[in-house]
Amino acid sequence: MVPLSGSPGWIETGLDLAVLAALILPFGAYMADVFRNRKTFLSPVLEPVENGILRLAGVNPGRGMDWRTYALSALVFSSLVFLALYAILAAGGLSADRAFILAAQLVADPANLSAAPMQAATIAAFISAGTGLAVFVAMVRGLTGLRAGNFWADLLRTELRVLLPVSLAFAALVATGGAGEALEAFGRLHVTDTAPHLPSIPREAAALIATPSGAAVNAAAAPAAATVSTRLLSLLSRALMPLALSHSFGLMTGEKRQGLLMLGATGLVLLTGHTAGPALSCGLVAVFMLAAAVISRVRRGRAVYLGRRLGRYEITMAATCLGLIAVAPLAALVPALSLFALPARVWTLIPALAFAGSLSARPAGAEA
Repeated sequence: MVPLSGSPGWIETGLDLAVLAALILPFGAYMADVFRNRKTFLSPVLEPVENGILRLAGVNPGRGMDWRTYALSALVFSSLVFLALYAILAAGGLSADRAFILAAQLVADPANLSAAPMQAATIAAFISAGTGLAVFVAMVRGLTGLRAGNFWADLLRTELRVLLPVSLAFAALVATGGAGEALEAFGRLHVTDTAPHLPSIPREAAALIATPSGAAVNAAAAPAAATVSTRLLSLLSRALMPLALSHSFGLMTGEKRQGLLMLGATGLVLLTGHTAGPALSCGLVAVFMLAAAVISRVRRGRAVYLGRRLGRYEITMAATCLGLIAVAPLAALVPALSLFALPARVWTLIPALAFAGSLSARPAGAEA
């Protein structure tokens, strides 16, 4: 029997952090290759599956979208997911109002998956993560002067080549890392007539891919039955994706220093106990843009970011992106804002697409 493990010691924590640090760069490079549609070690297996699904769906991945169409596609898709979740929850016996509220929460923030049936939790975890990553990739393309891409192709590629392999690896490691026997011990200690619900490996695996802030593989909580291996997996699920995404940003834009700055800022956010995801990464890009606008205007008399001159529209959209991100922490101080906190996390991605899309329409050095 594998006993439930106590609090981690300094040596275990140090080893966990070393494993995390060793994985950031290769995983970030892998995601950058996936997002740029380059060959990876999984391409021979997954590319035929991806192409087959796209053909069946009638999607031409080479047919790009402008940022407005891309954003509309993401919102329409999220709305359809909301309706599917509502139907699942209502069919599961929840009242209409409770099903509506929980479905909306799951679309905006799958951290609420512990209160949802497994089917709804799994759908929310995958869809939220995939949608957020797809929008982030489209934003990065815009910053480098490219079109947004095709939302449906990006979504499928993200789900199939990033989230599915990661979640399967996490689930396998949780199942083989002693969590099953530890859950049995947890059940004998904690499951009673008044608290009959025992955590399960599938639910733990779903928790490992749920994404607060809507959009990156992230643990909603540590596994209920903690062992040495599951604590490591919990750390990786919380931190690996957002930190590696910073490296991906640096590689895709060619601005490795900004990638390092984003990585450091993301690490600080994680150290404070908060969650990170593409919404945060978009906000950090907005910060970089506004800082570059101020510095370049002082030095050269014009606002420039990544070689493209910024106008009022881009600066306004960047400020809007930051304002939406600020709604969540402000909601803790102003209760009236709590109703807008979760939707704001989703809407943050729209102004990010807007300022990136506007920049992509200009050649480098174009006047505002």
